[in-house]
Amino acid sequence: MLIVYNIFFHIGFLFMLPVFLFKMISLKKYRAGLFQRLGLYPPGVAEKLKGSENVWIHGVSVGEIIAAQPLIALLKSKYPQFKFIISTTTNTGNAVAEKYAGKDDIVIYYPLDFPWVTNRVIDFINPAFFVMLETELWPNLICGLGKKDIPVFLVNGRVSDRSFKGYMKIRAVLKIVFKYVSALLMQTEPDAEKMERMGAPREKVSYAGSLKFESAMSDEPDTAELMKIASEMGIESTNTVIIGGSTHNREEELLLGIFKRLRPHCPGAKLIIAPRHPERFGAVINVVKKSGFPFSTRKRIKGFNTQGRREKEIIVLDTIGELKKIYNFGSVVFVGKSMYAKGGQNILEPAAAGKAIIVGPHMENFRDIVKQFVDADSCLMVNNEIELEEEITRLAMDKKASRELGRRAKNLVIANCGAVSRIAEKIIENVNKRI
Repeated sequence: MLIVYNIFFHIGFLFMLPVFLFKMISLKKYRAGLFQRLGLYPPGVAEKLKGSENVWIHGVSVGEIIAAQPLIALLKSKYPQFKFIISTTTNTGNAVAEKYAGKDDIVIYYPLDFPWVTNRVIDFINPAFFVMLETELWPNLICGLGKKDIPVFLVNGRVSDRSFKGYMKIRAVLKIVFKYVSALLMQTEPDAEKMERMGAPREKVSYAGSLKFESAMSDEPDTAELMKIASEMGIESTNTVIIGGSTHNREEELLLGIFKRLRPHCPGAKLIIAPRHPERFGAVINVVKKSGFPFSTRKRIKGFNTQGRREKEIIVLDTIGELKKIYNFGSVVFVGKSMYAKGGQNILEPAAAGKAIIVGPHMENFRDIVKQFVDADSCLMVNNEIELEEEITRLAMDKKASRELGRRAKNLVIANCGAVSRIAEKIIENVNKRI
């Protein structure tokens, strides 16, 4: 079986190599950190690693890096002798990781999963243990670490329905990969069941909860910071603020139409649109510009403190890592990628801010969390555009109802905290047996 595994992945990655190279040449987000993705790091990184014991944490992008912060802080308190290497796949994730990094932390790009690359990086970092967030089952890296007896942990794991179908097709290969994973700590019980069906040994799989509950409650901005942002954006306590968080294609036009019809009934209303992907900032700005509304962008007004900003009815959030703070100003929050595109986005940050949340029908990637909130009357799920407009209008006009919905959402987040300590306990228990 091991021979089959090696043939399968070496041939597979030879076919994938031209695709990766094309993306790196043609797309900026893949060009970033090109040499690091090939396992070639600048001399300064090697100097910082010299003579140190290291822990390697990997998160794909912004959401995973933010979610990892409470866990990283706890692990640092338990292992102060270690240096922490944080890797990301995207350039936006890399930028956020740099923002959160401590003075001794090292932020790198995740290597391409070719054996000649991963083996070089494993030898270069030589981690005491490796932690990957969500479901990053890159076989060459995992098997390379396992063969060197380096503990590998998958934490905050989740398996979408779409991913599950794909993984089941390579179940025989995954069983080999799982042999080298010390523990698979999943967000929900259904995620744990899927992982077992994918071939993971039952004794390695457990339900630990979601790191994102505690991450959503952490790093809250202080009052002075919020007052500064509000002044820059022209937001007053009397304004009704509709926020479209992590929006995707067509959702911006939908929100603009709803906002246009709401304005006559809700004086002083403002709309903040936060596109999910930075590469769409320009396109979304053009859509808002064509709508005819007075608008600005967050970058344009950041750092300013003028009364003139108050005339802007719409603001496009074209910055990275600020949405969590901006949620604090919302009267009603629509969480995107949920009306037309399947999958949805995370609702926990607006929930932790105590905001009234509405999502569309396509929340497949967050089904269990959303069901928990909907069942507890802590979030609204609508079926179509008409229902979305009805609920945004109702909550914008009924402050008491929106505050109550937000209060229940925040209480539910608080009640579900605890995953950080459960995950850390599993990691520490396993690692301490080996060091």
